[in-house]
Amino acid sequence: MAQWDWSPYYQVECLDPSDIDFSDIDGRMKKITKKQSIGVMKDPFNFTAGQHSTYYPDQCVSYSSKQWEDGSIWYKLNWIDGNEGYSAGQKVKQQFDSEKGTLIFFVDGVQQSVYFSGIKEKVRFFICMHYVGSSCTIRSLKKLSSPTSGHVPNEKAILW
Repeated sequence: MAQWDWSPYYQVECLDPSDIDFSDIDGRMKKITKKQSIGVMKDPFNFTAGQHSTYYPDQCVSYSSKQWEDGSIWYKLNWIDGNEGYSAGQKVKQQFDSEKGTLIFFVDGVQQSVYFSGIKEKVRFFICMHYVGSSCTIRSLKKLSSPTSGHVPNEKAILW
């Protein structure tokens, strides 16, 4: 397993370093180019090399792209509809509020309606990519002074 220190708070882990290219863009943004699979995590749970997050339905929440399940969320062996899928080039954000225990998703700045509540434990942020040559640019990992989320039409809380 390879590890890259990102800051005092975040670490990027990859079980198979031959699987990815990890490059610096500007000292803050990082680019991950997939050869096979990668995960970005922060707590003790680890994926098995070559496996996808959906293999661990009791350990992970997976928010899918338009290419795969059109924005549905996979959690505890169920597909949950309600969020928009995202495509290449779009900005996808996860906002975790450890005090409220919520995880909220955004696509190009638009808050999505399905979110998670009741999270009272440490979590990891991860990225799973399926196709060879896929890439993801991590624009920032930071602690916010206050949440940027609010209430949206048809919002749906899923209990962790």
